Amino acid sequence: VLASLASQIQYGAIKRTQLGAQLWDWFTDYEWPERPYLMRGKSAAGRSTAETHVPDAFGVQLIGPRHRIPSGSTQWRQEPAPGKRTLLIHRDPAAWFAGPLPEPLTLER
Repeated sequence: VLASLASQIQYGAIKRTQLGAQLWDWFTDYEWPERPYLMRGKSAAGRSTAETHVPDAFGVQLIGPRHRIPSGSTQWRQEPAPGKRTLLIHRDPAAWFAGPLPEPLTLER
């Protein structure tokens, strides 16, 4: 789905959740380890920066041409996508999607 929409969106991510169709702040703020710097709707204002910044790490992300990819990480596989986008796919999907939430160590890495 992310690859098929790549040329039409700035950023996308796959996250396990039970929220259904909600707003951006629900996607980034709830049912995720607490991040005091990004809570209760503040992330909605951050949509304007989605072209260059991402809210957090996720198991699968679609990033645009203006995002910088940190060098040296062996945890992520990069696949080209339409619109000069890149799919970042974690090499251990179970770490992100097997349980209700990723382990804190997974997020820290």
